[in-house]
Amino acid sequence: MNEPKSTLRQAIEKTQDQLATDKEQILPASKVVVVGPARSYPSATAAYEDGTQFDSEIVGIHTTVRPMWRTPDVAIQQNKVITTNLPPAVTASGLIVSPSVTSAVLVGIPDMSAAVRVPAGSQVQVSWQFSGSLSASTASASFALYRDTVRIGPVLYGNSPANNAKFSMSQTFIDTPSPGLHAYSVYWATSAGTLTGDGKGRVLHALVLKPQ
Repeated sequence: MNEPKSTLRQAIEKTQDQLATDKEQILPASKVVVVGPARSYPSATAAYEDGTQFDSEIVGIHTTVRPMWRTPDVAIQQNKVITTNLPPAVTASGLIVSPSVTSAVLVGIPDMSAAVRVPAGSQVQVSWQFSGSLSASTASASFALYRDTVRIGPVLYGNSPANNAKFSMSQTFIDTPSPGLHAYSVYWATSAGTLTGDGKGRVLHALVLKPQ
C-alpha cells in the first residue's frame, strides 16, 4: 500500500516543478526581451581564421564557412593604387593690356598661343577664356581655336549687351594631333566696330592627356 502513495507523491511533485518552470518562462507584456547573438566574431573576415568555428564531434563531416561572412570580391579594396603623372599644363595669359581688333577676318589674339609637345598616341585638352567688349552692341565677336594655323574648333560668337559693355567667352576642346610639337592659338574677329580685350583678362591652357 505504501508504494502507490509514494508513486503518487512523486508525480505530484514532478507536476508542481513543471508548473514552476513554466511560470518562470512566462514574461509580462510590458517587458522587452533582447536576444543576443549565439556567438560573435571580431570582424567579417574572422570566420576564415582558425578557432572561430565549433569543432565537429563527428569525424569525416565537411564543414564550411557561414555564408553571411563571405565577402564578395568586389567589396575588397585594393591596397595599391596605380597613378600616372601627367605633364604640367602649358599656359598662355594676357601680357598686353586691352588689345583690340577691327578685322572681320579671324586673326590671332595677342598672348593667346601656346606650344605643346605631344607624345605618340596622346591627346591634348585645350581650354581658354576671354573677357572683352564691343564698341557697338549690334556687332558680333567671333572666336575660334587653331592648331598650327589650321582651325580645329567651331566658331563661337558673342556680343556686348550694350555699347562697350563687357562679355566673356570660354571653350574646352579635346584634340588628337600627330606626335610632335604643335602650337595652339585662339583667333578673334568682329563684324563691325572695335573688339577690345578687358585688360589682361584672357588665358589659354593646354594639357597633354596620356593613354592609360
